[in-house]
Amino acid sequence: MAFRFRLPGRGRRFWATAVVLILIACAGIALFARRPGEPPGGPRLPAKPVQDVPTFDRIYLRNVSYSSYVRGETTFTLKAEEIVHRKRKLGPLTLNPIKEVEMNGVRIEIYQSAPPAGGRGPQAEDVDLPVQRILKESLSAKDLGFVARVRMNRFHLVLLRGGVEQLSIVAGTASVGLDSAILRIDDGFTLSTHGGGQLVAKSAEWRFDSRRLSVPGTYVQKEDRNTRRGEEGIFRIGPDGRLTREEPSAAGTPEASRLRAL
Repeated sequence: MAFRFRLPGRGRRFWATAVVLILIACAGIALFARRPGEPPGGPRLPAKPVQDVPTFDRIYLRNVSYSSYVRGETTFTLKAEEIVHRKRKLGPLTLNPIKEVEMNGVRIEIYQSAPPAGGRGPQAEDVDLPVQRILKESLSAKDLGFVARVRMNRFHLVLLRGGVEQLSIVAGTASVGLDSAILRIDDGFTLSTHGGGQLVAKSAEWRFDSRRLSVPGTYVQKEDRNTRRGEEGIFRIGPDGRLTREEPSAAGTPEASRLRAL
């Protein structure tokens, strides 16, 4: 038995046309309906990550070398694997007015002539390690602008006299404010002299004004086969690279006792 279905009210041609129009509308909706920003051909490929763009408060240099001369003779050289100039951070805070420089793989060589014959007084005898002045001149030559503080990682300082190494200082880090009076040396400090002596401590300080080396904690001093352990000490470095430990006398006056082996 066959059942006939008759569209109400209008002719078949009208409803056939209406159905066709409805199908076309649905196809158009399916074609153009998409997520905002998605191209008609389907989802876009992931965008390439934006590379870091150097900011105006950060300068990066590699394989830096600088030498200073006086009357044609080298007075010092400074070499660093990397130098970064940036705003100084104090924990999570950034101190905008204070700029610092961080150096990695630093080697400073200081060339000094022999002291004049008959020189007297501590300033004529004691070795000068003008690290602060060396940093100021070197950073100024590299156009790094204002710098308040310098931190040096893998620090190595060498003093040469007449082309012969008199002493060397090796440490994990060294830091100094360019207006401060102290070079702070941390993360393992080792001073070696031309005579084979050695002074080892966790940290030390070099005082620019008095030209003294201060060890605030325990230290080990080696001379030939002898080893001496001490607690806190202030040392002078003579022009021959020998180390002198200053000890207060019973009356409270500093009295130098030279360690001949160093």
